[in-house]
Amino acid sequence: MAAPHVAGAVALIVNANPGATYETVYKLLANTVDTATLKPSTANCGGVDNSKYPNNDFGYGRINANKASSTSSTPVPSTTKPAC
Repeated sequence: MAAPHVAGAVALIVNANPGATYETVYKLLANTVDTATLKPSTANCGGVDNSKYPNNDFGYGRINANKASSTSSTPVPSTTKPAC
């Protein structure tokens, strides 16, 4: 089920940041994850420390689509309502 969630988060980021590059989207996703509430198991693959991120249990962490899409990499132009 991860792919649909990531695709949705990417769509929100691109909508909020038109013209965002792959690198920009990747950095926004990776730098805005939540890790505080994750409880890593003691079992892991390859001896990777589960208390450091990215790891084999949770990768970078849980996507925070709201934080990622509201962190603008480019200024969003403001518009004013035309006078009638």
